[in-house]
Amino acid sequence: METWTTPQNILSFALVLVTLAYTITSVLTWLESRATRKQKNEPNIIVYLRSNVSHDTLYVCVKNIGEGCARNVKVIPIKDYSLFGKDLKLGNFSLFSEGVNVFPPQFEMIFPLDSWSDVNLEKDPYVQFTVFYTDLQDLVKQNNFKLPFRQLKTLYSTLPPMAEERIPYYLNQIHKDLKQIKDSCK
Repeated sequence: METWTTPQNILSFALVLVTLAYTITSVLTWLESRATRKQKNEPNIIVYLRSNVSHDTLYVCVKNIGEGCARNVKVIPIKDYSLFGKDLKLGNFSLFSEGVNVFPPQFEMIFPLDSWSDVNLEKDPYVQFTVFYTDLQDLVKQNNFKLPFRQLKTLYSTLPPMAEERIPYYLNQIHKDLKQIKDSCK
């Protein structure tokens, strides 16, 4: 009568455990590799607000932050905005009205929206967009963006990080200070 504690049975059991651990590790590695490959081909179109270096003009930016190429990109303004108070709206640009056939990785389109001094946060507090695009496998993707102006206005109250951006920032600050001094002397 044999027991389970014989060296041959212990060695067989240990070999089964090592094989099981190796199989689980291989499957997890394969799944991670598959996800990485998918990410390398996946586009991701985003819409965001940006201000210029001197922080006096507001822009709407559309960018492919993914590593794959997007096709048939169309940005539909849900809540549009009149550009610089004129009759021209974002919907008049071809990206918003007709779409773009190809949007490569890291490609960005920038549209001037308004000057900060003319933005009425009570009347038009935000812009809203829906983005439609397809990836290389013709899978349709959709992203929704609601971009409040108030959030961006508070982001630019700090000093710009790069030296090239500091010059216009300081010139703008000097201009404001001189204007304030001029107004106080009257």
